[in-house]
Amino acid sequence: MYKVTVLLLTIAVTGFCFDYSLMTIFAKDIPWYADCLAGLIITPVIVAVAMGCWVATLCDVETPFVQPAPPAAEAPMNPSETI
Repeated sequence: MYKVTVLLLTIAVTGFCFDYSLMTIFAKDIPWYADCLAGLIITPVIVAVAMGCWVATLCDVETPFVQPAPPAAEAPMNPSETI
């Protein structure tokens, strides 16, 4: 029973860390079960990344860290038509 409790706690904490990191770095969100699975797979890395993101936000670094690219200019409807 102890091992199951530790595993469930690990899944919950690493899922939270993955969700927090993903939101802080890219401003993206995925379902909670995907957060838990990804967090469990990369457990040693994601806890350190989440702590780094937390410290950066405490230092007033603007989030998301990776700004989305602006959309490309739209092409004209008729390619032979020039403006």
